[in-house]
Amino acid sequence: MRICLVSREVAPFWGAGIGVYVGEMARACAKAGHEVHVVTAPHGNLRDPVLAAALPGVHVHAADPDDLTSVGCPAPEARAIGFARYGFQAHALACHRVLRHLHARTPLDYIEFPEYWADGYYALTDRRTTGAFEGAVMGVRLHTPTELAMDLNGEHVLDVPTALLQRMELESMRLADVLISPCQSLLDHARMMLTQDGATPPPGVVVPYPFDVAAAREALAGEPGELPHGDGPLVVYFGRYERRKGVDLLAATARRLLDRGVPMRLVMVGGDTQSGRFGRSMAEEVRGVLLPYLGTSVRVEGPRPRQQLGGLLRAADIVCLPSRWENFPNALLESMAMGRCCVVGDRGGMAEIIEDGVSGVSFASGDATALERTLEGLLKDAPKREALGKAARERVVRLCEPAAVVGRMSAVIEGHRSGMEPTVPDAKAGPRVSIIIPFYNLAHTIDQTLASVRAQTFADYEVLFVDDGSTQPQSQHAIDRLEREFDGKQWRVLRKPNGGLGSARNFGIAHARANLVLPLDADDVLEPTFLERVVGAMDRDPSLAAVGTLVRYFEDAPQRVTGAWLPVGFDRDLLCCENWACNATALLRKDALLEAGGYDETLTALEDWDLYCGLARLGHRCLIVPEFLFCYRIRPNSMLRTEGTSRRVALCSTILARHPGLARRPDRALRIEVSKSVDQRARELVEENIRYRLADKANEALRGLGLQRTIKGLASIAIRPKRPQGNGQASSPSGV
Repeated sequence: MRICLVSREVAPFWGAGIGVYVGEMARACAKAGHEVHVVTAPHGNLRDPVLAAALPGVHVHAADPDDLTSVGCPAPEARAIGFARYGFQAHALACHRVLRHLHARTPLDYIEFPEYWADGYYALTDRRTTGAFEGAVMGVRLHTPTELAMDLNGEHVLDVPTALLQRMELESMRLADVLISPCQSLLDHARMMLTQDGATPPPGVVVPYPFDVAAAREALAGEPGELPHGDGPLVVYFGRYERRKGVDLLAATARRLLDRGVPMRLVMVGGDTQSGRFGRSMAEEVRGVLLPYLGTSVRVEGPRPRQQLGGLLRAADIVCLPSRWENFPNALLESMAMGRCCVVGDRGGMAEIIEDGVSGVSFASGDATALERTLEGLLKDAPKREALGKAARERVVRLCEPAAVVGRMSAVIEGHRSGMEPTVPDAKAGPRVSIIIPFYNLAHTIDQTLASVRAQTFADYEVLFVDDGSTQPQSQHAIDRLEREFDGKQWRVLRKPNGGLGSARNFGIAHARANLVLPLDADDVLEPTFLERVVGAMDRDPSLAAVGTLVRYFEDAPQRVTGAWLPVGFDRDLLCCENWACNATALLRKDALLEAGGYDETLTALEDWDLYCGLARLGHRCLIVPEFLFCYRIRPNSMLRTEGTSRRVALCSTILARHPGLARRPDRALRIEVSKSVDQRARELVEENIRYRLADKANEALRGLGLQRTIKGLASIAIRPKRPQGNGQASSPSGV
């Protein structure tokens, strides 16, 4: 089979947990005779022979958002990707473009993405909306979603980019053909997340990570480095200093044991995180708890070289990994491969890896008393430690033997070959799509907009041109001309008194013959395949209420890109804070639109955001075709900029008041809004600081010239208030 693993993290270029898995899986699949490709971030020189030797027979491709010409990405699209607001969006788009290139050359049989960082979001959306990657099974391998990791770490700050990333990760899981998890616990959690979001989870299977025990033991050869002084068995922790990994529990437990005089030594090794109390250093928190014993019985260190880590594991009597919840950590696999007695928390995948009391010991996760009791018993029982360590090595060989894991994955791929074929719409009279074009005094842009409609590759549409009471003579002449040119059937002009954008759209929708409607402003432009793509997406999934595309900005010529926007569909919590759902030009199901009440005609801007709030609150879904097929014209005097900016607070408040039950998790929506408010105030303080610094420099310059006192005196005269006259009122400039 032709297998492609997609991940920004790949060992040896990136040695974190996901990277180690991808490297192991790629090698195992290549050794089993499969053609293996890896799509990853541009990690320096991917062709370095030393690094390439670590992935024999594996083809490694860089997904570089700054260089997409090699995969045939058109210049306007590549430039739009460069305008992506957040790096994880740009990287996921680059992965998508590289995959399309690979699949076009020779079709892939299996493509796998991690849910973490949403590397597969755009490729999976492309599959669901356009039928791309035909013949390939598209799987999502679960590691630990960002939302779960943050909850376990007690990280409650939720800014807009993190909320977007969480939405993209969740959608990636929903859109997969199959979810593959190394443990049942994580698979159950992913299903619960999807169900709570109102989605039906795809099929899921448990397949452990591949792990080459012999190679791991060889790689972990080396001396242990410096160890703590004193007597007693050696307890080792290695991994990040992170709350979810229970390092604070281990520190507190070790302190109590040492205070009671229980003989033991402790070494903790790893990188720091800011998952301590209220975002503080967790390593410093651990050091503070163990301070009386640092330098004697205890060492708390940063990361050690891998060779020293192997020596440290061989010296250990107990490896303690006391996570509150863990997926399928390499630290445990490596410790078991070295024949160590392991102590782990009983929540998550670690309790599924070891057999409690046989190949390791588990304790009640998060319970410091249970951990203390478990450690104290093992510290006093050397024969039991030895027996558990021997069984641990045998267990990891049975569970994670690479060839067996590849065989199980091959069976999963064969069992999930599927595709979403478009539904065949019912034959009926009339067009499939009604394009609604509201028009008010935009004579200079309308011809470009109409030309983009005429150029559509999908032709089963009608155009309803709604004049919303234009007042400018040139616009009235343009309407008269179009009325003469239009055929009165496929192309019609409708006239109404001025009522605003929402009113014009509703008027057009009321006259629409199709159940699929497309609002299109009279200054924007569609790429030729826009209708073909969004109608195709609706046919593939008729339950959708809305389908949009990625957006690129322009001022005069659509090919001269000045910016981009990457909407993500309906996230009910994020919609409470701002519109990341879609722009106004989306294909809408008319029956769903009317169910939501249509456009609010009292709003002078943001009426599309209001509509999407209504659709999301009713449980409807929206997908975004991952192509830049809509071109949004930037006009300084547009309604969004004149009304949407100056009165934004009033508009947003009105919209939210209309949808009181919108948030699925109100705490999540409030946390996003708090982060937005703090970020805005921080920007204001920076700007104020800049202004003050400029004023200080100006004062210094004037003081140096001896002019400061004179200018201050003139300024005080200019701003002195008028003296009240007889009736107590200030005199007017004319003295009347």
